[in-house]
Amino acid sequence: MTAIRKMRIHGFGGKEVLLPNDIEPSLPDAAKCWSPCAASVDPVDFETRAGKYPGVKDDRLPYTLGRLILGRRPMRGRRRNCRQR
Repeated sequence: MTAIRKMRIHGFGGKEVLLPNDIEPSLPDAAKCWSPCAASVDPVDFETRAGKYPGVKDDRLPYTLGRLILGRRPMRGRRRNCRQR
């Protein structure tokens, strides 16, 4: 499997802590049925990066931001385009 690029934080602070990392994916079998096209960050990610989100502390770093994902998956024998509904 090819490496994927993730935006990760290795510490808390401003935009300087947001770094791209190329990593090897480790997906459960159920997640292999779709292919991500794009990811986004939301306001919770800004709070996390600043160290203000209670669910992410130093022991969880490095941490990958971006929980909103747009992807493709096979549908009835064909692959759907990301823009189709």
